[in-house]
Amino acid sequence: MNMTKRQKRFGFRELALGAGAAFGIGAVVMAFVIQASPNLATLRNSDEQSVVEKGDIPLVEGMKLHQVDTYLREDIHTGSVKTRQQTMVAFQRPGLVQSLLCDEGQRVTSGQELAVMDNRHLLAEQQSIEAKLAQAQSVLRELNKGPRAEVIQAARSMVDDLNAQLDAQEMRLNRSERLLNSNSIAQQDYERELFAKQGLAARRDASQSQLDELLAGTRIEQIDAQQSMIKSLEAEQRRIQYNLDDCIVRAPFDGIIVSRFIDSGAVVIAGAPVYELIDDKNLEIHLGVPQDLTEQLQAGNVYRVTAGDTIVEGRLRAVLPQLDAATRTYKAILDISLEPEQHSSLAAGQLATVELIEEVAEPGFWIPSLALTADHSGLWCCYTATKDSAGNNIAVKQAVEILHMRDEFVFVRGTLLDGQILIRGGVPRVVAGQQVRVKMTKPSMESSTPWSTTSLPSGAAN
Repeated sequence: MNMTKRQKRFGFRELALGAGAAFGIGAVVMAFVIQASPNLATLRNSDEQSVVEKGDIPLVEGMKLHQVDTYLREDIHTGSVKTRQQTMVAFQRPGLVQSLLCDEGQRVTSGQELAVMDNRHLLAEQQSIEAKLAQAQSVLRELNKGPRAEVIQAARSMVDDLNAQLDAQEMRLNRSERLLNSNSIAQQDYERELFAKQGLAARRDASQSQLDELLAGTRIEQIDAQQSMIKSLEAEQRRIQYNLDDCIVRAPFDGIIVSRFIDSGAVVIAGAPVYELIDDKNLEIHLGVPQDLTEQLQAGNVYRVTAGDTIVEGRLRAVLPQLDAATRTYKAILDISLEPEQHSSLAAGQLATVELIEEVAEPGFWIPSLALTADHSGLWCCYTATKDSAGNNIAVKQAVEILHMRDEFVFVRGTLLDGQILIRGGVPRVVAGQQVRVKMTKPSMESSTPWSTTSLPSGAAN
């Protein structure tokens, strides 16, 4: 559509008026900006100065280094859980097994009867020995008491009778002697009376000896002989009792039966195993340790033992002075104490790990692992704070080598010196040669184990 000349003039005039208005508004805005710009510049310069004073000098945590000559290194060694007592129980004599009183899986106590053997022939022999012993003891009591009063009285009466007969015969002999002298009797009659007297005298002497023996009591030799017989019978009685005891199998210790090898009615020989019994309450750890570590292990030391999910304390009992030819290690034995609820968590034959402490003669420093940072060369480094000539703390890069780690601490050696201030916190914001502000701290007391060979650093703030 074509525009008229008036319309064209009107359009150019309106456009010129709009442009002039816009120019006026822009000039006013520009004047306001120019007037406000000095205040904005002042504010910007103030913020930049604050950043320079506070943000460019980072605040870091520091601790004083203390060098030590040795450190404790924890080595993990693998061993196995062993039962302290495990045995095959058996009869000590051959015979017929009468009854088995226990079975597999049953818990028994020390001295409990486990199996019984037929013992009828031994009981009969025992009764015979007891009868003989009772008889011998009765004879000994009689010998100790001596002869009865009635026996002594009878012997004394016999002596008195023979004395009376001897006196009568003496009178007859005297009469015969007078008759012989007067030739009234023959010589033969006199001799008959003489021989009769001698016979009576001999009988009287024998009876007197018997009476004296009865009055003196039993001879010591007879008592000794009888006592020896009694001792022999008592020894025989003990032998029978021992054989009867051997007919019973008893538990030698508290434990649990894990195997049964025979049945009732079996005829067994002496020493044939009946049960296998283990002590599942008293366990111990067996492990092999290298020779250089045996010198540092002392009996009575306590170490941490881990078996499965169970952690217990193990007390070193001994290191056996015998080298295993296969593993080239020495056997160490640790006793472990279990709580009642832990008995089911450990079993003989289970693998266990023991953390042994070894003292290593190597000078170095314990530092927090947070103080370490990786160097561009692939090694490790840390930073220390050193005073410059103006008295400012400057970060200095130190190359270190990690020798051992313990919780959040590491033992290192390198260019560190005793007494230096280590930057332990805020390390990512620090570069070598940078000025820093140091706030002194102490190592965490919860990790006191690595500090057992050094002094805790003092907290001097600067």
